Amino acid sequence: MKTHGIDPVTNTTVTLFNPRTQKWSEHFIWEREGALIRGLTACGRATVLALQLNNPYAVMVRQAWISAGWHPPD
Repeated sequence: MKTHGIDPVTNTTVTLFNPRTQKWSEHFIWEREGALIRGLTACGRATVLALQLNNPYAVMVRQAWISAGWHPPD
């Protein structure tokens, strides 16, 4: 169970994103038409890295969803 990660910009340890208490759009944006997730904040950047949100399999699946018109979410 990961609760903390390292922000690659500031090199500090921060708390990872918690969807129960934080708003997604404040910490992340979709790039490349929705195929990649980019962190906007230290929390977002650390979460993307710690949880490997842009691993090749996830990106490939998102690209298929984009082609099908299912992604990115509104």
